[in-house]
Amino acid sequence: MKDCILTFRSQTAASKATRYLKKTGVKVRVVSVDPSVTSKGCGWGVSFDCESADWIKNKLDARGISYGEILSGGI
Repeated sequence: MKDCILTFRSQTAASKATRYLKKTGVKVRVVSVDPSVTSKGCGWGVSFDCESADWIKNKLDARGISYGEILSGGI
């Protein structure tokens, strides 16, 4: 299982996404991200199994939860 991180601009946004995704049964956790490894300087992320990436993005899009980029393989 390979971990990915979906980035967010704030810890609050990452926490909101995590709470929502946990309610749908996905195993996720909030992580701190070094802003220098993201294109927009995002400092927070949600870690999850990379195989769930498309499903997670679709769920967040449907819920109107904004996110940044996916860092493949974590950090």
